[in-house]
Amino acid sequence: MPLVDSHRLTDEDRAAWPALIRRYRQPAWKVDDRARLAQAAIRRFLAAGPAHVAVSWGKDSVTVAHLTRSVSPDVPMAWLRLTGIENPDCFSVRDAFLDRWPSNYVEFDDDSCAPDYPNLAPWARVVRAVGDTIGSRRVMGIRAAESGTRQISAAVHGVATNLSCRPILRWSTPEVFAYLLRHDLPIHPVYAMTHGGRLDMERLRVDFIGDVTGRDGGRLDWERHYYSDRLDRQLPMEGV
Repeated sequence: MPLVDSHRLTDEDRAAWPALIRRYRQPAWKVDDRARLAQAAIRRFLAAGPAHVAVSWGKDSVTVAHLTRSVSPDVPMAWLRLTGIENPDCFSVRDAFLDRWPSNYVEFDDDSCAPDYPNLAPWARVVRAVGDTIGSRRVMGIRAAESGTRQISAAVHGVATNLSCRPILRWSTPEVFAYLLRHDLPIHPVYAMTHGGRLDMERLRVDFIGDVTGRDGGRLDWERHYYSDRLDRQLPMEGV
């Protein structure tokens, strides 16, 4: 650790990784100061009622999962996924995290939820199942820097509402990676899939593979290079 291994990483990717990640190291005091503010936001949110941590096993959700666990180890963690199009390397990150930090963990996928919610679309099934099982209040790894829409939401709603807490909302990407390094947390291999350092790792995302809504900016070409086996299962269904 911290980079979780994957057979999809090339020799070039592995060689480039140490230099790529080295630039994100920050002084311990700076990382800890940011963490204390996030932990305070989580404490306030949990004091208002039960909640869970929404995880995707990307860098932001791993950070928030660890921050929340440091405040309250028993808070449930929930991964909502769509069977067959989730990033397959997420399972290795999940196992690495839970092996070192055992947690109250549960997964919801559209296949297992289908019998209980047959009339709902796949994603709606898992969202409904979470709400009915562990409640709708959640701590999330949402950051304003990720998109313009999130920046607007941050300005309007701030770090927390009645239903959601976004403790790292105003963190930068370097601060997230610095936290992961500071606490030796597992880093998803997707961030090292940079064509040997030629891609900006800050632009890489742990998204659904084959998702037609996320194919701009070269995403589809990147998926074809690193996850072609998964696209073989997805593209024919989507008419690509």
